[in-house]
Amino acid sequence: MPLYTGEKRSLRSRVINLPWRKILPACVFAAVLFAWSIGFTEKLVEYFRLSEETLIVESREEELKEEIAQLREQKKFLQEDWYIERLARERLNLVKPGEVVIRFVDPDQP
Repeated sequence: MPLYTGEKRSLRSRVINLPWRKILPACVFAAVLFAWSIGFTEKLVEYFRLSEETLIVESREEELKEEIAQLREQKKFLQEDWYIERLARERLNLVKPGEVVIRFVDPDQP
């Protein structure tokens, strides 16, 4: 038995009978929130991609700094006459006048 004498209404009839003035702002807000979350998700994915790319670039930067340090040291050596002579003898197979070059041939190599 109902406790009150008024008309019985179901929950379903209340939802259907809500005025559009109350539902429309909530729907618009939900749509805007959904669109914002999609845009935010794209930005979040791009942030993680860029942070990974930053790590790669930073590691490459460290490699290049090490290479620069090695090249600076080699530049110091290239200003020395003995180093230039050594490179000429080793890489270009140059000799001073009057020197005799003796080369050993490995019989296993064709």
